[in-house]
Amino acid sequence: MIEERRFARSSAMRLLYSWSMGDEEQLTTLKMLYEDGNMTLDAAQQRYIDRIVDGVKANLEQIDRHIDTLASGWSAERLPKVDLAILRLGIYELGWCDEIPAGATINECVELAKEYSVPQSGAYINGILSSYERDRQAEADESKQTER
Repeated sequence: MIEERRFARSSAMRLLYSWSMGDEEQLTTLKMLYEDGNMTLDAAQQRYIDRIVDGVKANLEQIDRHIDTLASGWSAERLPKVDLAILRLGIYELGWCDEIPAGATINECVELAKEYSVPQSGAYINGILSSYERDRQAEADESKQTER
């Protein structure tokens, strides 16, 4: 199960990367990524990829505002495109996919950074996503306090 989600997450990140590079055609032909070597994604993995890619696209401005706020001295448009794709995926999962544990999302995004980016990106992505999740949890706690 973990390997299947990891493969689907990696595929979603690669699609987001292609999209950030201006490759709209690849987004319209998701099937190209649904087969990678000997691994074929099942229907659940395809739904996950579609959900992530469509969700990031639909919420891009809000996601990038979070990145701009948390990426000390960097804006979303100045980040390396692979790091940006990973951060967009991570923030979308943390903010919109409550059924996925936050720790799993952060750890998997760090692993994606180690695999696809430069060595220091893992720590940077961990810091941004952890800060986002802390802020999100603080807001949720504050909201619960206000309701009482």
